[in-house]
Amino acid sequence: MAKFLLPDYADASKPPIPIEVKLVNGYLCIYPQGYGEHGTENGDGAPIILDHYEGHLRLVVCTDINSEKQTIIDLEGARESARKVIPEAAEA
Repeated sequence: MAKFLLPDYADASKPPIPIEVKLVNGYLCIYPQGYGEHGTENGDGAPIILDHYEGHLRLVVCTDINSEKQTIIDLEGARESARKVIPEAAEA
């Protein structure tokens, strides 16, 4: 487990949010204090999860604590090997 304080970069007068990061059953779970997910008790839910599923790195996010629906972002397009090489413009 790792613990961090996440500052508000837009408003330094606001207190930082304590964050815990844990590896749970193969999932990298991120627990911002005061945030959770549907179906869990306060302080128990991880609204942000990074997982590796069927060869894809994915970000799974709970954006509404009152809904079971999760937003899944497939990160395969961000894989460094997917970068397209842009040929340099020919010199005139």
